[in-house]
This record gives sequence, C-alpha cells and structure tokens, in this order.
Amino acid sequence: MTVTASLSPVVSYHGLARRHLVALGFLMRPLLNSGTLGGPVERMHKSLTVEANRTLILIYAAGVALLMLVTGNIVFLSCLIGASFGVAAGSLQRRVLQTHAGAFAQATTAVDVRRVMTSSRAGTAAISMTWISAFVLLVRALFFGELALASVSWFAGFLAFMLVRDVIAYTALRFVVQVPASDPGAPP
Repeated sequence: MTVTASLSPVVSYHGLARRHLVALGFLMRPLLNSGTLGGPVERMHKSLTVEANRTLILIYAAGVALLMLVTGNIVFLSCLIGASFGVAAGSLQRRVLQTHAGAFAQATTAVDVRRVMTSSRAGTAAISMTWISAFVLLVRALFFGELALASVSWFAGFLAFMLVRDVIAYTALRFVVQVPASDPGAPP
C-alpha cells in the first residue's frame, strides 16, 4: 500500500512534496540535509585534520614497533632507509603545507589535496619521494635481505617512511587549520 503525503512547506518548496511512502504505521519525513537546504556544506578534507593525522601517526608507530619487535634486527635497515626518505619528504610536505595553507583549507576531496600538492615543485618532489622510497625499499628487500621476509621488510620500511614524513609535516597543519574557510586571499 502506498500513501502520497505532503510533509512540510520546505520539502514542498524543494520539489519533494509528493512522496510515495510505504505505510509502516508511521510516516517519515526526509532528512533536511545540506542538499535540501541550499547546497552542500564543504569542509576541509579529512586527511588535513589534526585528529586524522594523530591517528595515522599512532598507527604507523605501532606498526613499526610491532614489526621491529617481531622480526628483531631484520627490518632495522629498511626502517632506517624509510625514515631517511621520510625526513626529506616530510620537510618538503611541511614547506608546501605552510606556503599553500589557504588552498589546502579549501580542498574538500583527495583530488583537490593532490592538485594543491602538485602545484609546487616541493609538493611534486614530496610525492616523488614516496614512489622513490617504495622502489628503493623494494630493491633492498628483494635483493639484499632475507627473501622469505621481503614483504615484511618492505612494509616496515615504508611504515617508517610514512611515520617520519607525517611527524615532520604534522606541525605545519596548524597553518591549514587556522585559515578561515572563506579566506579571499587563498588560491582556489
């Protein structure tokens, strides 16, 4: 059984007045979300929030610590190599976060964040460092380590890379968070 119902003037105004609802003993009105009331509310991408970065840093640290405890010194060199690349990439990423804080604050998707990162040489270099470190760690794991633990060695080194990179870039997030959402001076 279907029922046609007019729910409210707001819903009627937005063309949603005629709903075909299944009679379940009660009628539900649609949620009045941002799409109903005048467009989406855009927020900064979650990868740029302090809370998300704290969580990632803790996960990376726990992963590196666990792999170091479980494998002993087998993954130490991979972690050292990854951390070295992480220092370079983190410094570059920190510079980009500081200089393009307004553009990062306006980024709402991962594609927007990447677009801002690649708009500068430092950002492009930071992204390139990720791929370079992954390749160097893979070569090290496959040819200069124990083959049985190659994937563990690579993963530990890459976790160390991401940990150090994010720890170094973490303090620059305050520049992004402090930018007002409607900063007229911020580049798009």
